Amino acid sequence: FQKYEPTKRILKMWQANIANAKKKAIADKIAEKAHVSKKEAIQMMPYLKKMFNDKKMAKEIAEEFELMSDEVDWLKK
Repeated sequence: FQKYEPTKRILKMWQANIANAKKKAIADKIAEKAHVSKKEAIQMMPYLKKMFNDKKMAKEIAEEFELMSDEVDWLKK
């Protein structure tokens, strides 16, 4: 007897999209302001996270890219 189950692949894809939604939203803002592609903006994320360790620089970057407080918190993690 073979037991068949519905695929869980779609659920996993949905969960991954939810987890990356904030990253994509930040990348959209950076791409628009920096005149780069969304893909390049995503590649800049690790560098931006390092820059957000400095409070003064974090404030300037947040103002330049018009980031909201929850987006700034995500970059500080």
